Amino acid sequence: SDGLSALQKVQASDEMKKNPSARGPANASKDEFTTPKRDSGTVKGKKVLRWSFKCKHCSAIRTFPRTVDGPNVKWEDEPTKPRTSNLTAHLRTEYKEYAKKKAAIAEAAEGDAPLEGEYNLPVVRDLMAEFLKKGELNPAVNPTWKGFLKLFALWILDDDLPWTTGESPMLRDLFKYLHINHKLPSDTTLGIHFMALTMDNATTNDEIFKNVARYLVSIYGTGNHPDRHIQCLAHVINLVVQAILAGL
Repeated sequence: SDGLSALQKVQASDEMKKNPSARGPANASKDEFTTPKRDSGTVKGKKVLRWSFKCKHCSAIRTFPRTVDGPNVKWEDEPTKPRTSNLTAHLRTEYKEYAKKKAAIAEAAEGDAPLEGEYNLPVVRDLMAEFLKKGELNPAVNPTWKGFLKLFALWILDDDLPWTTGESPMLRDLFKYLHINHKLPSDTTLGIHFMALTMDNATTNDEIFKNVARYLVSIYGTGNHPDRHIQCLAHVINLVVQAILAGL
């Protein structure tokens, strides 16, 4: 989606809360301009009233028709606000990077709050809420090694499901923290590309596995490598998490 549109949506909502009786289209971009001042000019020899907006980031001035007059009138006194889309156009064309940064912050604030039940463990939900509160998942914030380790450990703790790992909210948040925008694979995608043979942790199963592997190679040419044989996955995961937490 258009990040600047997300920024405008959030700010326009705030504007409506402040002045619910105002009519006409709200333009959140006006927050990047100074308070509009009463102004006037001459068009074809006739005096016209107008509002002047000055950009906070440069010397650009944008004007709009004014229908109310008096020494104390304000922009909010306009019964019908004029269209102010050229304020947005100014930010888009001359301050793209600034607008992009602001939009990323607004988009994160609008849609990144964790939903109830989205994470499996209550402790993970609490820690993720703290992460969001500090703004550490904000796209505008640079990731840190400590933050990466914390999110990685939370992902392992919250979701130990190899086939649906790509659909894990915790892994999604880890990728977002690292500014990785690639779409994560679903369980269907993984099922198409990979297949695993799983047995319990009895010692005799090591020999069974080797025999089955040799049989599959002889019949189907299925590849097998010792590095892909993980003994006691739960134990391995526990050791990984303990090592990560020790480094925090």
